[in-house]
Amino acid sequence: MSENERRTALRRGRPRDNDTTKTVLSAALVLAESGSIADITINHIALYSGIAKSTIYRRWPNVSAVLMDAFFDDIEPLIIYDKQMPVIESMRVTIKKLIEVLQSKRGLLFRYLLGSAQYDAEVREVFVQRWLEPRRQLGKQIILHAIERGEISSNADSGLLLDCIFGAIYYKYMVSFSPITPEFVDKVIDCAFGGLVKN
Repeated sequence: MSENERRTALRRGRPRDNDTTKTVLSAALVLAESGSIADITINHIALYSGIAKSTIYRRWPNVSAVLMDAFFDDIEPLIIYDKQMPVIESMRVTIKKLIEVLQSKRGLLFRYLLGSAQYDAEVREVFVQRWLEPRRQLGKQIILHAIERGEISSNADSGLLLDCIFGAIYYKYMVSFSPITPEFVDKVIDCAFGGLVKN
């Protein structure tokens, strides 16, 4: 199928409202994988998805918001904490799944978003609102559940625990650019929870 034929097929028929978001996010992911992420615009996403720019702007304020939602929508099912598991095991499983994603082709998009957030206030706001804060709240919830179950000490500082764990993970991922092994994740989690687990 030629490029023109592909675009024609994408435009054929007006997507139902409940399909529009998925169509746009899928297009954003394809574009992120196929070229320079920094060069993607709302216009590119509109052309590829067949969704009008005005419709996209009604749902997202900018291209960074689209890309962040595309990334999160894609990986969210893979990185949900299991509240039924002991907190340390749940952390191990979830973070190892996250690492698998970050070290796959999806990781390039994450690196772009995190890197851009260092100097672009607009991207930083989107990154915090759509990634950091939601993930942080989920992490705090599972730690608080563990405290309520008597699994770990009531003195546990959920925010500090998350800072210790994810600070180490993101430093290795974004600063030293070193591979993150399952063994490294285990050591970080054991270190963070050291002395807090009740016997």
